Amino acid sequence: MSWEVGLPLLLAALVAFVVIGFSRRAGAALARSRELARFRRDSAGLAERAEALLGPLIARVDAVRHHQLPPGEVEPELQSGLEALGLLAGEARELGAPGELHGHVAAAADELEHARRAVEMVLHGCRMAGGAGGRSTELEGQTSIKRGYLNLLHARDAVREHALRAQAAAEAVREGWRRPRI
Repeated sequence: MSWEVGLPLLLAALVAFVVIGFSRRAGAALARSRELARFRRDSAGLAERAEALLGPLIARVDAVRHHQLPPGEVEPELQSGLEALGLLAGEARELGAPGELHGHVAAAADELEHARRAVEMVLHGCRMAGGAGGRSTELEGQTSIKRGYLNLLHARDAVREHALRAQAAAEAVREGWRRPRI
């Protein structure tokens, strides 16, 4: 084969190789970017749903703490809150997080479980405070309500913080993909 035929074929093969390599890398970067954008959107949605669930529940428990509501009046809300928090924690555990961001999602799911246990504590306190067990039972119930309330506040703030950290970490990973690699 002569150089006049071989050289253009060699150059065409080299150009094809470069184009294929570039398009594979661009495809991988695009898929990664979509995965991170979906994760950021899902983690933000999870934090918003947790806030929407915990905010009114915390307000009602605070009203019970300040004796503005009888303890028995919030028990149905606490029961439905328990179920909703269990579902939300399960949803958080199933959230498709990229490998390096999985720890943030697991931490948010753990905090939702803490919130669930706090609601159980408040529910226990409401049952004790509303019962006819005497002064000591009422005081123990009020203590359970107050501790559960504080744990709910902490869990709400921690879920929000973990969601923000997950979004920031996803942004950092996305920025890392944008940097040129030589």
